[in-house]
Amino acid sequence: MEKNYHSLIKSKHNTFGFWTLTLLCTFTFLLFLDGLSKSLFGFGFNLRNGESSDELHNDVLLFFGLTIFWSIILSAQLKNITIDLVNKTISFQNIFTRKSKVYLFSDFDGYINTAIPHDISFYPYNTIGLVKDKRILRRIDKYYYSNVDELKSGLNEIKDLGEIQFNVWGRVKMMLKFPVL
Repeated sequence: MEKNYHSLIKSKHNTFGFWTLTLLCTFTFLLFLDGLSKSLFGFGFNLRNGESSDELHNDVLLFFGLTIFWSIILSAQLKNITIDLVNKTISFQNIFTRKSKVYLFSDFDGYINTAIPHDISFYPYNTIGLVKDKRILRRIDKYYYSNVDELKSGLNEIKDLGEIQFNVWGRVKMMLKFPVL
């Protein structure tokens, strides 16, 4: 049986969210390499005048830590999402490791609609939270994906649990997968 490709809905990465995280990661990595170059070879850009060896080592550690932090955020947030309407599944594939997690629609109790602010403007981006046992297992966020409405239309067989707005503590609990409902 030939698969009908119209029965698949695939995510499209939102340019702003994806490139913002990618540029942050790249920038901190370049600063780390610069500090490492100054430490090992004695040449590189001077971020501070009269930088001591201890300050240089602190900078290298800081930028290495920031690079790791932004890489983890990037890896955790950016997934390729595929909704298969025929098999009633939704899969999340990490864009770096290519590791996939596939869920049946029946694995979820429902989904919620919410809005999450991401940047310094605190502009709220529409987000779909897939709920199981009062926990949001997966999020589909307009900050990272440009076709959230199309992805949401593929979830019409999952129960809509309505719209819920979270305060800061609720968003932290949601990200840590604590019960929020």
